[in-house]
Amino acid sequence: MPRAGPSTSADSLLARLSELEAEVARLRGELDRQHELARLGVLAAGLAHEYDNLLTPVNVAVQRATRKPRDQDATARALEVAAGACSRAGALSSLVLDLAHPHPTHHPELSTPILEAARHAGRMLLAAPMTRLVLDVSPDDRFPVPGAALEHVLTNLLSNAARAGATEITVCTDARRLDVLGGSTWNIEGMSSGPSLCIQDNGHGIPAAILPVAVGEFVGSGSGRGLGLFIVRAILQHHACDLAIESEVGRGTRITLFRQDSRRADQNSI
Repeated sequence: MPRAGPSTSADSLLARLSELEAEVARLRGELDRQHELARLGVLAAGLAHEYDNLLTPVNVAVQRATRKPRDQDATARALEVAAGACSRAGALSSLVLDLAHPHPTHHPELSTPILEAARHAGRMLLAAPMTRLVLDVSPDDRFPVPGAALEHVLTNLLSNAARAGATEITVCTDARRLDVLGGSTWNIEGMSSGPSLCIQDNGHGIPAAILPVAVGEFVGSGSGRGLGLFIVRAILQHHACDLAIESEVGRGTRITLFRQDSRRADQNSI
């Protein structure tokens, strides 16, 4: 039987190499699909978390109304809370559809009056009467995120602050007017010099051990599911914005929303 010559061996090796490359490509594709499924799982969990947050005030409002059916003022207040939560649920649905679109190009007309969005978001605090909301913004102050998205971001952040024991939450566009926090920080170095929006509370604060990963999925310091800040940041980055956190245990937390520069916006598009 004749031996295989050098060319035959080389052909066999090349054929085997092609097979291995095809197998690597298949495995890489499978890994990419698994990664996408994992992201979809996190998104689904996040949406369940958000809708749970919206249904809670509806449930509380209905219970209050049924306990005092003859108290018209209490019933009207409860219905206002429920109606606001239902409206935000509808806005969240629109927001989810918006996130399914490609990363948008920023347009100035997409900016939203901060005062209007903060007032709408502040309705959720009707279910937390011990928390005072201070809106230190002017009617002309705007932030470069569409209305439904900004309102949902603020609703989530105000809800987090109320759950963290805050008795006062301040929304403003100039951090110099706020008390200085001397604790830990996250992503401060990433802040740009463009438009910014601060939300500061006097709640429990975020522990230093948790702060570096606070915006990750399933990370939380309280009774929540650890998806609120993860969803908030995903929404902001979809609109070429981001957030930074300063927090001091026992004194409170400040979250600053800001417009990214174009380079970082392209890197963080989702």
